[in-house]
This record gives sequence, C-alpha cells and structure tokens, in this order.
Amino acid sequence: MTDTFNTTRRNLIAGTAAGIATAGLATRAAAQGTATSQGELAGQTAIVTGAARAIGRATAVALAEQGADVALLDIADPDAIDDIGYPLASRADLDEAVALVEATGQRAIPIVADVRSFEAMQEAVVQTETAFGRPLDIYVANAALVPAASLTEMTSAQWRDCIDVNLTGVANGMRAVLPGMMERESGRFLATSSTGGRHGMAGRAHYIASKWGLIGLIKSAAIEAGPSNVTVNAVSPTAVDSVRKPTGEALARAEDYLTTHYNTMPIAFLPPEAIADSFVFLASRRAQYITGEIIEVAAGANARFTA
Repeated sequence: MTDTFNTTRRNLIAGTAAGIATAGLATRAAAQGTATSQGELAGQTAIVTGAARAIGRATAVALAEQGADVALLDIADPDAIDDIGYPLASRADLDEAVALVEATGQRAIPIVADVRSFEAMQEAVVQTETAFGRPLDIYVANAALVPAASLTEMTSAQWRDCIDVNLTGVANGMRAVLPGMMERESGRFLATSSTGGRHGMAGRAHYIASKWGLIGLIKSAAIEAGPSNVTVNAVSPTAVDSVRKPTGEALARAEDYLTTHYNTMPIAFLPPEAIADSFVFLASRRAQYITGEIIEVAAGANARFTA
C-alpha cells in the first residue's frame, strides 16, 4: 500500500494526464482516509503561490493532507512573461492542482493573479478569507522565475521580471498578510528560497540576486513579526524535478554535475514533495519557536557553503 501510494503521489504532483484521472484521485483519497480531519493543520487556511505545478502543487496537497483548506494562486498563463526559456503554468495545470487538493477531502479555490501586484495579493487574501470563512493562517510564497541569461547580455526586462516576481512578489505577499497576522498574533509566512541564494552562479545573476535578497527579506521580516508571535521562514532547495528539468544529453550532464560537484548525496533532482514536507513542518505547531530560519533541503549541497 505504501509503495503504491507514494508512486501515485509523485505522478499526481507531476501533473501527468494519468495522474489526474478519476481513479487516481480516488486512490489518493482512500489512502488518506480520515487523516485530513485529524491532521496537525486541521481547521487552518492557507494560500500557496505558484501553486499550479511542482513545489507549489506539492505544498498545496501536503498542507491539505494535514487538514488545511488551501487557496491555490498562480498566474496560470504560459505566455504571461517573455524570455524565461520555458512556459509558465496554464489554467489547466492550476485546475488539476485544485482537484488534487479537493481529493484529500479539503476545500480548495483557484486564484488567478500576478504576485507582482500588491493589490492583487491583498485581494487574494480577502478572497481566501471570504471563501473559507476565517482569517488566513499560512501563506507560502513560492511563485518564482528561474531564467538563464548572462549578466552582460540580459535585457532590462529579463532582470526586472526576475526581481519583480522572486523578490518583490514575496514582499507583496508579506505586506498583504503580515498586518492581519500580527494583529491576531498568529500566523506563518513561508517562502521558497534556493541554494543559489548562498553563492554566485554564472548565467543566472538575476535569479541569484533575487534569492540572496529573499534571505535578507525573510530575516528582516522575522525580526519585525516576532514580537507578535508570527513566524517567518524559508525553505532552500537544491535542484528540483520540474518542467525546467533538462532532457537528453543536457540532463545527463546536469545529473553528473549535481551528483559529483554540487549535492553530496547521490541524487540530482529532488522530488517536489521533499520541499513540501518542510513547509508543512514550518507551518505546524512543532515549529512555533522557529523564525528567521532558512531550512536547506539540499541533498548536502549546503555542506559546501562557507556560512
């Protein structure tokens, strides 16, 4: 049963056509049983951004498995941002993710919005709290771009879009949810960082700058929110299996580099569920005294950092 459930889970999170089939959803719901009503996040509500695929989708499902109702927010438009080298998630991707959350027995709503807009994030909070009938407990700022371009050749738009989504987008979420959480003296703000936020990297200066800045943002917000009993943390992954994963010879080269020169454990691309599990922990009561922390889920890549 365990092996079957884990295999089904990976297929569903990946968003394969077979994974979203009715039979697959029924298997998942049956495997969960009544765990959601008794989960450690039972009765809570969450927003996850960039929720249509990969880490965001896995996190939305994992939160729901522990009893949270989830608003899944995504730009849901493959052509919304130019020159990033891969298509963004579609509305169909978002709808599949919503169905997976609903299959756990929890409530889910889709929100199509752009994290670059502060007003859109404010509206997302209102929409979530109205739909679920209670104040927001958890916000996971996961939406991000992972583009490639040399610093000397990238366009101004490429630089701006990466910083606006990866850094300003997180700050917009903070500004939208922290006032309410701090007033209620309860809440969890979480974000997806990257091991790239700990070192330089050629060809991705805009991405590295955004994730390095995110770490400073998390720590600063944790200091401001701490007196109100609100925690602010991030999870920092190494390479993760997603639509951005290369294919063919490029995949072989990436796997060789990741397993011999970057990660210390014998795995190249982590499953998104590995990141989602850490978000669930940080959202739980078990992490009530952890704030300003960057948890490295990095297969040992972080062992190479100097600080």
